[in-house]
Amino acid sequence: MGSVTPIEGSVFDALGQTLYEEIIEKDGKVLNPSLFDYRLPRAADMPEVENILVETIDPEGPFGAKGMSEATVVPPVPAIANAIYDAIGVRITELPITPEKILKALKEKTPTLLSPYQELGLQTIPIALAKGKINEQQAGELEAILKETS
Repeated sequence: MGSVTPIEGSVFDALGQTLYEEIIEKDGKVLNPSLFDYRLPRAADMPEVENILVETIDPEGPFGAKGMSEATVVPPVPAIANAIYDAIGVRITELPITPEKILKALKEKTPTLLSPYQELGLQTIPIALAKGKINEQQAGELEAILKETS
């Protein structure tokens, strides 16, 4: 039990690093200095994590000890980036991976393909919201992106 919480916490940290956390600065001044402006994942954003503990003795560690959660903070970052690449065919190489960066990469890849969807996009947001595919915050972010790009 004592090993599970740190492992899940490190996965949560990796999720934040990959999709949310970003220090925004301009002319040397931090523009999001508080937790009010600094985006972090919420408990509802946390995926289900299956912990598999491999109980072995590490000959290099003191009394056979080894690290637990340090190793689990690394894999989620490339896993999420690769999943996005597999899904849409563009690679995002800068963290955090945001909807704005994905849309920009898609537009650079296929500018004519996205233009018909921009008109339909605002109409589809309430449908996705009603079906529970997106939440209120995501709907607002999508709406802002589509308005900005049209």
